[in-house]
Amino acid sequence: GVDTNRRWRSGFTLLELLVSLVIGLVILGGMYSVFTIQNRNFANQEQMAEMRQSARVAMDEMVREITMAGYNPNCTTPAADAGITSMDATSLAFKADLNENSSTTGTDDTNEYVTYALDSGDYQITRNTNRGGGAQPFAENIQDLTFTYYYANGNVTATLANIRRIKISITAS
Repeated sequence: GVDTNRRWRSGFTLLELLVSLVIGLVILGGMYSVFTIQNRNFANQEQMAEMRQSARVAMDEMVREITMAGYNPNCTTPAADAGITSMDATSLAFKADLNENSSTTGTDDTNEYVTYALDSGDYQITRNTNRGGGAQPFAENIQDLTFTYYYANGNVTATLANIRRIKISITAS
């Protein structure tokens, strides 16, 4: 005959299935936790990289435009009427003849007066062309913007006419 004892021993009991199911669920739950944490960390790192890139782009653009302060290809504007027009620790205003038409006051010169400023309430740097439109967001997630002004010899100055170098510090958060 058939050995019924042997057939009975070849399967799993209900208790064994339940224990293995619980162990599997614990392992699956742990893997899900690790995945969730890693996904959150990845999203945070991505945001930080985007913030740094935004600050870098803002810095590069500001440096490019501020370097042009006082630019006058035809040298028709007196020196007192060129360059930086106002400054303090968190804002800088300047003008430059960017379209090379020997003027910064015509109707086609709308972007030749520029002001960069920190809007600490909205955590952003604004750029204002002073020809309508008002201050527009230039860089987001900015905690601090500081301009430091220097004489040609490297000493700090607070006199508009003596500025020869500018240090720009941006703290993004």
